[in-house]
Amino acid sequence: MLLDLEFIIKIAKEKIEKLKTIPKNPLNDPSLTWFQNDPQDKKENELMSRYKVIASQISSQTTLEQQKIIIRKNMYSHDWRALQLMFIFISNEEPFRFMLDSEDAPTFSGEKISSEMLEKYYKWCVLHNPATKNIGFSLDKSFENSAIIAEEYSLPTLISNLLYECAMNIGDGVARDKLNVLKKYFMKEIITLMKKLNNDGICDDPRLFSIFEKAEKAANSKMEEDFLEGK
Repeated sequence: MLLDLEFIIKIAKEKIEKLKTIPKNPLNDPSLTWFQNDPQDKKENELMSRYKVIASQISSQTTLEQQKIIIRKNMYSHDWRALQLMFIFISNEEPFRFMLDSEDAPTFSGEKISSEMLEKYYKWCVLHNPATKNIGFSLDKSFENSAIIAEEYSLPTLISNLLYECAMNIGDGVARDKLNVLKKYFMKEIITLMKKLNNDGICDDPRLFSIFEKAEKAANSKMEEDFLEGK
């Protein structure tokens, strides 16, 4: 059965109420901690405002397959955007400390990210990355910029979470598993890029990428195409 707008909104609100009651745990995604600190419901209102735009797109489709593709495309785009900010967000004990060179620093895809790599990556996100350079943050390492990054990481992450409820309701329960596989490759691609950036946060020489890295990117692109086509 096709998802109508009223039902899409309903299942989102039910999911939000569940998210509010999840006990605090350091293993939870940081978007949840961000969202639960919302005494005036401003974050929930912004989340629903953005979500309703997508809900209207979904409900306007005339077949289940079309709805499936719209849901997947939005899950993909929101998770990809969030992942690009994730590295900055989770390094943020205080605004932009970037302290990732210690023994207990986290690893990503089996690799540690150095503070130097993250500094260059931050410049790329602020100045050059089409997905993030227009979100309103700057090179200034301030609490204000930290708040922008927290919001722009958390809202897309939560929207993707809500959209998975839609996917399940049209029988696309594998969407999350497939997307999680893609996210592992996204992360590797971002780390590869970090290694190629210069001190200005720029990587403008394709010769810096090995034949293997280019082949891996091509294989990942095929997986992305299949996911976005509903396969």
